[in-house]
Amino acid sequence: MRILRWVSLLVFAGCTQPAIHQCKVDDDCDSDAICAEGHCIFDPLPRLRAVPSTDRARVGEVVTLELGESSLPVGSVEVRVEPEGAAEVLAPASDGSPRIRVIRPHTSLGVTLVARSPAGRKVSQSLAIGPRNSAPVVRLVAPESLQPGEEAEFRAEVSDPDGDAFAVEWEYVGHGTFSANGVLARLSLPPGEAESEHRLRVRADDGLDPGEATLAFRPGNRPPVIEGIVVPEAVEHHCGEFGCGAQVRLEAVVRDAGPLTYDWHFRAQGFSGTATFEGAGPNPLLILRTPPNEPIAGSYPVEVVVRDEEGAIATATTQVVVSNRPPRLAAHDGRPLLHVAVGEGRYLWYREPGTFPVWLDPDGDTPRPGSIRWSSPDPAVRILDPESLDPRIEIEGGPELLGQKIPISVEAEDVNGARAKVEAELEPGNHPPTVLGYSIVQRLAVEGVRSFQPFCFDVEDPDGDPLVVLELVVHPDNDPSWRENMAVVEDTWACGSRYEAELHAECPWFATCPPKKAIVRYVFRAEDALGAVTELELAVPWDTIFVTFP
Repeated sequence: MRILRWVSLLVFAGCTQPAIHQCKVDDDCDSDAICAEGHCIFDPLPRLRAVPSTDRARVGEVVTLELGESSLPVGSVEVRVEPEGAAEVLAPASDGSPRIRVIRPHTSLGVTLVARSPAGRKVSQSLAIGPRNSAPVVRLVAPESLQPGEEAEFRAEVSDPDGDAFAVEWEYVGHGTFSANGVLARLSLPPGEAESEHRLRVRADDGLDPGEATLAFRPGNRPPVIEGIVVPEAVEHHCGEFGCGAQVRLEAVVRDAGPLTYDWHFRAQGFSGTATFEGAGPNPLLILRTPPNEPIAGSYPVEVVVRDEEGAIATATTQVVVSNRPPRLAAHDGRPLLHVAVGEGRYLWYREPGTFPVWLDPDGDTPRPGSIRWSSPDPAVRILDPESLDPRIEIEGGPELLGQKIPISVEAEDVNGARAKVEAELEPGNHPPTVLGYSIVQRLAVEGVRSFQPFCFDVEDPDGDPLVVLELVVHPDNDPSWRENMAVVEDTWACGSRYEAELHAECPWFATCPPKKAIVRYVFRAEDALGAVTELELAVPWDTIFVTFP
């Protein structure tokens, strides 16, 4: 049984004192309080709602565990990473969000965040970060000058950020004599062919992703040397009513005296949207757009072709990665369920759609159609449409369900493929009766019979349950010289139809009664059919003229 108490001291001006919350165990208190020495002490639990900046990471990549809507009453978040040594914990970001750096390649990380309340109660959240392979980085080094008839050596500088083994493959198109062994290649140029074009391509493959570099030249003119394309490790996207979009600034780092022209190409196959380059030269803005409900996250190849005024060209490719953060789901907000009576001793607890936000995607993605699944292992739970985002949920049973914790879960996937699952507990609840107001009529006297004081109470039950007890008791802490002479009786003439209960405190005429202006203490008690109780303590002058609250 759950008891809520209010204490009010009524004086002629009608002032009140703040509420006193009493308890026996922690469950008598709200979730943000503990029971200590019979009172609920405020001890707010942390709320962890961390979201990783990416769900897959390469070696050396820093992942920020964005706290977002988390609430931390005290201290900071503890970070634990499994397996041990696979990532290092860095100093938090400026907003306090934890950060880790991936150390071990091709390793799935399990990250556990732990936060504590002021009293030391723990709350944890587990996150998973998958591995992302890094393609070999390839740079093709050519001689300073290439003349007809000479033999030139070319070298491929290849490194793999993950330390993976790789295979090197060369390709040559032209009229020269070409040979290659590993990362070195030799080319004998035909004499007298200053206008002929020669093309070289070197490719390194670690078995998962390839990297390559190309070179095209005419003897007598040194082609541009593309040292690399600067691109962020990952680009966030944002979705709205008209689709999704992402943009990234590219920069080609080229070594050549110039002047040069740049041609940029988006080489992705099967991309369902549009890709445009804004701006000419070495650092255009790449803009990607997709229509509604079409994915935009992924890794896309981009090529740049650099040409000098003599016609010598060089090309390079890079990968533009559009990241996707998983959605934030909520299966319940922790509030006890409302109920209605459906029969004798039978109740229907329910939660209506729209009670709280179920879906929040940091990128603005919508749920992928057909990906939503609500479920509960308890057969008493009815989910009216388990494939909708926010269904009506019902639990039918008897009073024995009160206070039980019934598990429920929801999982869903956004249009870009990030999946989330969250679990919660439903609690069939019962709200105690509410005292909406009360009036105390002036003390009256029937000469030779009694003195009495009518009390009028306006009470209702939030769940519509019948009120089975409405009583006013003289508090045992009153002066014993007149306390035993006081009694409370029910009556019906002083209050009117607005009030649920009319109770008269009375004292016999010839008995010892409270003296004039004495403060008499009472306890008003209301109980509904499911046992929820509200108690209201009153301290009332015996000669009160008229008081109404509120």
